[in-house]
Amino acid sequence: GSVEVASLSRSAARPAATAPQFYLDFFPEGGDLVQGVESRLAFKATDHKGFPIKVSGDIQNSKGAKVASFTSVHNGMGFIDFKPAPGETYKAVWKDPNGKAQTKNLPAAKAKGLVLSADILAGGIQYAIKRKDGEAPLYETVQVVAQTQQQMIYRAKVNLAKSAEVKSIIPVDHVPSGIVQITLFTNDNKPLAERIVFVNKQDYYFISDLNVPLKGMKKRDRNVIQVDVPDEIQCNLS
Repeated sequence: GSVEVASLSRSAARPAATAPQFYLDFFPEGGDLVQGVESRLAFKATDHKGFPIKVSGDIQNSKGAKVASFTSVHNGMGFIDFKPAPGETYKAVWKDPNGKAQTKNLPAAKAKGLVLSADILAGGIQYAIKRKDGEAPLYETVQVVAQTQQQMIYRAKVNLAKSAEVKSIIPVDHVPSGIVQITLFTNDNKPLAERIVFVNKQDYYFISDLNVPLKGMKKRDRNVIQVDVPDEIQCNLS
């Protein structure tokens, strides 16, 4: 028999380096933009590895007119107050770290809906529910539910028939540090908007002492490290 040998020639040239990519994402507070209702619009800029980048740019409408500007304040993040007009679409125009012009379409605004916002105040979490003024409400009453660690800490029924904006306070005096999830429901328990807030009560700090009863500096020597915490505190240390 005979054996055929095929030889493959491969180019020694390295493949062209992939140009770095940058991303800009927008996050309406509460979940959705609503036409004719002002809300906070958060943004975050990152590179292709997920690391934050500084960013600044303009928001333009469908005709190319500037309606707002944005600049990151920390780790590529920031927010602007934004009120989308009925029937309009918007895009962000910005430059990446290489100076290349980039565009990003903003999330489409709903024709009707509710906007949920939340702020940490001295007395608790102040939430606000807003609808478009001057028109009949899509929902005359809604439910607000707040929970932390799978425990409900607040529930209220809100009447939106008389006012386009309603504000109230969620007390957090007896709420431990952690994330509070605020959800807006219809009367038949369909979620409309949601916001998460970090409540920082500074109650997770404690004073500890570190002692080394046995110290070994040679190879594979034994070391004993002792961490002392107050008796009334349950903790898991590593």
